[in-house]
Amino acid sequence: MPRIKLAHWHDGHAPGDEIDVNDTELKELRRDGRVASVVETVPQAQAEPVPGPPAAAEKLRKTR
Repeated sequence: MPRIKLAHWHDGHAPGDEIDVNDTELKELRRDGRVASVVETVPQAQAEPVPGPPAAAEKLRKTR
């Protein structure tokens, strides 16, 4: 879910306020020129951590 900084008033929020919007709202607000910037985009689902390369695990085992 994107977090944006507003350039103009929107839904009771003043310019400069940071609000969370969905992707559809973001497109509409950008179209209307109301978005000053996208502050961050929060992923919908957190991906599982990617394990390191197998060589790193093997090297760690050898040092023990």
